[in-house]
Amino acid sequence: TGDLYSMGGSGRVYDPNTVTIETGIRSACQAVGCTVVSEASDIVDAAIAVSELADIAIACGGSTTTEVFDRMTLSLPQEKFLVSLASQIRKPLITVTMTPGSITTPWR
Repeated sequence: TGDLYSMGGSGRVYDPNTVTIETGIRSACQAVGCTVVSEASDIVDAAIAVSELADIAIACGGSTTTEVFDRMTLSLPQEKFLVSLASQIRKPLITVTMTPGSITTPWR
C-alpha cells in the first residue's frame, strides 16, 4: 500500500533517505539562519494563528492511490482546509502537494 511519502503502485521508488516536508524545510531554513514555526493540523484558525508569527505560510496536502484503488476525484482530501486558509490568511501562502497525478487547485 502507498502512503504520502512512498506512494504505491508500479512507479514506487523506495528511498531510505526520505524525510518529511517539515523536516526538509527546517533543515534548509536552519542552513540560512531562519526559524520555522509550525501547526500540524487541518484546523484553519490554528493555522492562521501560527502564520501570524511568520513571514510566509506553507500549507501541505496530499493524496494516495494504489494498483487496485484509483482516486474517486481530483480534489485533495484537504481541499476545504486549503480553500478556507487561502481566503483568510494575511501572509503569502505556498502550497505543497504530494499526489499521484493531477489535482484541482481551487484555493489559487
